[in-house]
Parts: sequence; C-alpha cells; structure tokens
Amino acid sequence: LWKGNVALDHKLPFGNITFTAELSFLKVDSGIQYEFLNYKAPTSGPVTAPDGRVLYAGTPTSGTSSSSSGRRRVAAFADVYYLTNSSKGSGTAVTLQLARPMKDHWSWSASYTRSNATEVQPVTSSVAGSNYGARAIFNPNEDIASTSNTNIKDRIVIQVAREFEFIKKFKTTVAAVYQGRTGHPY
Repeated sequence: LWKGNVALDHKLPFGNITFTAELSFLKVDSGIQYEFLNYKAPTSGPVTAPDGRVLYAGTPTSGTSSSSSGRRRVAAFADVYYLTNSSKGSGTAVTLQLARPMKDHWSWSASYTRSNATEVQPVTSSVAGSNYGARAIFNPNEDIASTSNTNIKDRIVIQVAREFEFIKKFKTTVAAVYQGRTGHPY
C-alpha cells in the first residue's frame, strides 16, 4: 500500500481560527484477491448472461453433496480457492476544517471530508469462501476494483469542548462531538 498526503494550515485574521485543507491518497501495491478454481465452463449455450455476468455449468448449490458436482470441474473437490495478489484499488479524501483552539475555556472545530475508495476484495472474514462470496460484483473471479465496502463518501464532524477546573491545578475537559455521514455502501 502506498499512502501520502498534502495539507495546508492557515491562521485566519480573525477569531484565532485555523483553516486546514488536506488531500490524502493511497494506491494498493499488493492487495488480496481470491479466485474460485473449481467452476466448470458451460458446455452449451452462451458463456455470458445478457447483463454481462459470466455463466458456469450446472446449478448453483453449496456444500459437498453430489447435486452440486455438475458445476464443478473436479467433482471430488467442493471449494478450491486460489489466493493471489492484485495491484488494483485506490482511495482519495479531501478534508476542509475550521478550528479554534482552547480560549477562555472553550474550543471548537468543524470539518467536512469527501472520499472515494475502491478495492478488489474487502477481506472482511478469516475464511476464503466468505471473502470470495462477499464481493458485490458480476464475476467474483475478475481482478477489477469496485467501490470499497468501507467507503464513506461524505462525512461531517463538529466538536465543541469546555474546560473546567473542579480541583485547583487539575483541569477537566468535556467535549460534545457530532458525526454525520452518508454511511457504508453495502
């Protein structure tokens, strides 16, 4: 994974407020990709569906029963996965923030982040079959990047803090934080 960022802080001429603009980016170097090797190619008819999905022989079933052997290249094996690497996937994020440091026992900040992230495999499980099956894509064997499962497109964070000194020389800070976001895509 290659990751970098560029940021600019500028103190505004009023209110002791700092404006920050940041651009973060990342590029996958060696991400994980699972492929299912035991699909049997269709012996008759089209090899792709009208919407572009790849078709395989037999009826989709799960488990090791003989009823699913019609779609397997080697009937004696149920699930055969190949773990390889992919260099596809990336992410960018732009953040704009206004912040005022603690002054007269009060501080605040407000920020907005816009991001976009893509990945080949989300790898959200410790089991190969779950990782392979969890892809939201036409052909899970393809090495193409799609929207990341954890991509949060828009995010707003607002924070207000108040400093107290209930006991002399021992400061306590209480903060309220709001986070609004567009949510996970899947």
